[in-house]
Amino acid sequence: MQLSKLPKGRTGVIEAVDVSQFGARLLELGVLPGKTVTVKRVGPFGSPLHVEVGTKGIILDKQTAEFVSVKAL
Repeated sequence: MQLSKLPKGRTGVIEAVDVSQFGARLLELGVLPGKTVTVKRVGPFGSPLHVEVGTKGIILDKQTAEFVSVKAL
């Protein structure tokens, strides 16, 4: 499942990050496979997303969040 589809309030584990475009930047921000991610807030029309990776809060637009594959817990 893509991170952009994880519902608000749900937690998942990052399985993979597609580094084709923005993925390298996501890795720099700490969005790494194996880390837990929780969707804290979702903006109108599904973007932007406020997510918490470990203890770090990150704001992502929906298109960037689609580069992150997660497994819901």
